[in-house]
Amino acid sequence: MQNPDLFAKKKGKKMDRLESAVQMSAEAMGMLAQKFSRAPSSSQQEHPFMASVKLAFASVPKDKEMQCFLEMMDVIKRYRPQEE
Repeated sequence: MQNPDLFAKKKGKKMDRLESAVQMSAEAMGMLAQKFSRAPSSSQQEHPFMASVKLAFASVPKDKEMQCFLEMMDVIKRYRPQEE
């Protein structure tokens, strides 16, 4: 049987990781909501590449969607003009 202190430390680390994941998810959802509120109306034509992005994203396992989304946003951020 594990030492109670060791068990508590492991549980604390798991909770820290969980809290970190929840925080990242909350930040991503906030960013998404902010972007959506500034998004052009749906009456505008969709970018031609979006069909490919949607198709590729559909093949991502559900448990990896958030990480995939965040990584896609990081890539897009690298190519955007620098804001001054």
